Amino acid sequence: MEFGARLDAWLKATGKTRRDLAKHCDVSYSAVCYWANVGQKGKTGTPPSNPNMTKVLEFFGVSMAEFYGRIPKTKRIAA
Repeated sequence: MEFGARLDAWLKATGKTRRDLAKHCDVSYSAVCYWANVGQKGKTGTPPSNPNMTKVLEFFGVSMAEFYGRIPKTKRIAA
């Protein structure tokens, strides 16, 4: 699974948004969308720089190995 798909899967699984991630990383929403395009068919994008990747991992509370490992099931949000 490419970085962009993995990023979106982690966001979905944790109930967080790209805007939440952008705010945490102190980058624009467009930057996060660009990261999410990495590996998506017909789209261009680059993964985050090392300092921003560290912030992405902090955001999800996981290590690099966990991020690239198995994605947890989607959390249910109580209504």
